[in-house]
Amino acid sequence: MDIREKVRLQYQALLTGDVALAVATTAPDWANDEAEGEPPACRIPGPAGLLATGAWMRTAFSDLRFVEHVSVADEHHVLSEITLSGTHTGPFTVFEDGRLAQVLPPTGQPIAVRQFHLHRLRGEEIIGHSAVRDDLGMLTQIGAFPPDPKLLARTLAWRITGRAARAGRDAVARAEAAAAEATRDAEVVRG
Repeated sequence: MDIREKVRLQYQALLTGDVALAVATTAPDWANDEAEGEPPACRIPGPAGLLATGAWMRTAFSDLRFVEHVSVADEHHVLSEITLSGTHTGPFTVFEDGRLAQVLPPTGQPIAVRQFHLHRLRGEEIIGHSAVRDDLGMLTQIGAFPPDPKLLARTLAWRITGRAARAGRDAVARAEAAAAEATRDAEVVRG
């Protein structure tokens, strides 16, 4: 299989939560350099961390899609230029040092942002990921920047009522459940 196709299948695993795809496309020691702002389970190496990241993304954004514009590869890397799109239908949670730092309540707004993803290779294995993303563009599209007064009021209300904390716990639980499923099922898939 062409290594660029393997990267495309890894994107599909993120979008679907498919354990078999994650195991087939992700080295056991794979590391996501972008997981710092995600729930702690997203920093687990290998397919478990990949699927935890996917669960976290799907918690905030429905109908997620990756559209690839360019993909180039050498013996150590695959570089993809993509557009990530979806709709902000769930709380978008941001973590710092493993703890919930911010929650943006759902706005129902669509997003479509360009990103560059660099996948590190060891032979035919994908062992790591880093990205340059247009996070400011995404925040602008959902109304968080410049701050929309209605979203600010909803964000404050969520914080005061404890809804933000519940959303953070839910994001952590979904990421942990995806990681646990991957860990449990990886042995069966690798068989």
